[in-house]
Amino acid sequence: MVVEISMLAAGVSLYVRTTRARDRIGYYVFVAYVGLLLVVYVGDRFSGPSKCCRPCVDRYRRRVSSHSMGVVVRPPPRFAHRSCCEDVE
Repeated sequence: MVVEISMLAAGVSLYVRTTRARDRIGYYVFVAYVGLLLVVYVGDRFSGPSKCCRPCVDRYRRRVSSHSMGVVVRPPPRFAHRSCCEDVE
């Protein structure tokens, strides 16, 4: 996390040294954008995974036993309820 934030700081520093805002709006929009990037990054690091990630991914994968030398094992039965991923259009 420290490395990624320091890389962002280096990129922002390089950008600020090589460009100038035309007016106050350009300055405040840039500051707001960098602040938004930091808030989203920190929020992503401290939040848990989505509840519907696993069912969506596992629906199209089959389990393969490491001892079966490539023989595909039957997938588990499908859930009786609808997955939250089916609601996304």
